[in-house]
Amino acid sequence: MHPAYYQVELIATVVGGNKVGVSPRAYSTGYGAVFDSGTTFSYFPSSVFNEIKKAVVNQVHLSSVAGPDPRYEDLCYAGAGDESDLSKHFPDIVLEFKPLPGSPSAKLILHPMNYLFAHTRPGAYCLGIFDNGSTGTLLGKLLLAASL
Repeated sequence: MHPAYYQVELIATVVGGNKVGVSPRAYSTGYGAVFDSGTTFSYFPSSVFNEIKKAVVNQVHLSSVAGPDPRYEDLCYAGAGDESDLSKHFPDIVLEFKPLPGSPSAKLILHPMNYLFAHTRPGAYCLGIFDNGSTGTLLGKLLLAASL
């Protein structure tokens, strides 16, 4: 435990009903899994990020487009319409946490607006989840508006 972080024990990620194939230990790489309301996006260890990205790519059937900043290789899609249409094109992502003794498991349901950011191009959206190498799992404020 690190006293400066609000740490949680993340044990699984489910994208569109399919659990990504990583060990629960993968989330505790580096400083572990922490909530950080001062960070906009979310960052996962490489092994987790790669599986989440692959699952999103397999489930989204829109045209991919370059990201708004050419310095980054964002995963972006065009043709999604406005925010009210996102659930038609993008899957929900569920984060599962280790339950406290005697408690049911806790799941954080991320609807598309909890993990996407709007591209500068109208109707285009990008994945707001990024590769954090081996540093840890950082759950940013975009997903903190999600439903438990």
